[in-house]
Amino acid sequence: TTGAAPQMKLDLLGRVKNTHVPQANAFIPVFEAVVNSIHATEDRFGDRVAALGEVEIRIERIPPAPTLPGVPGRHPVEQVHQFIVTDNGCGFTDANLESFATADSTAKAHRGGKGVGRFSWLVVFEEALIQSTTQADGQGGWSRSFTFRASREGIEEFTERPARESEACRTVVALRGVKKRYAGAIR
Repeated sequence: TTGAAPQMKLDLLGRVKNTHVPQANAFIPVFEAVVNSIHATEDRFGDRVAALGEVEIRIERIPPAPTLPGVPGRHPVEQVHQFIVTDNGCGFTDANLESFATADSTAKAHRGGKGVGRFSWLVVFEEALIQSTTQADGQGGWSRSFTFRASREGIEEFTERPARESEACRTVVALRGVKKRYAGAIR
């Protein structure tokens, strides 16, 4: 089923345009996704996070592009297509989804969060695909998915349905399509 997507509370195109990520710091969006996963596992497992929390980072590459030569004497570097960050944290709960849809959210201020990290995703990458399953205390949870793009809506292709009991809490964030400006910095 398709649910109603939360509305971004800002001019997303302007926000992304005004978010600066130097080429030398092109991995900031990946770090942001990993930190979000760490926070989600801490929120779910508390003091038991070291034993139970899981965060996985996968890199998928595409065949070498002629514009990205390798080091002399080596084969050309395969260009990164996407980074996939997966965790078994609390997921996109109602509160987390609302925070995601709110620019400059203070939801993670106590952890040093400024509520802007996800905008760096759209500076360096074309889009972020999010799939998340949550479990609420005894009431079931949600399976939600959407694409986050630098567009007027921002959150696109939003779907949600009640999570099945057999579904584990899990969030997958795929940062896809490295923009040309950053292609040489992300290898």
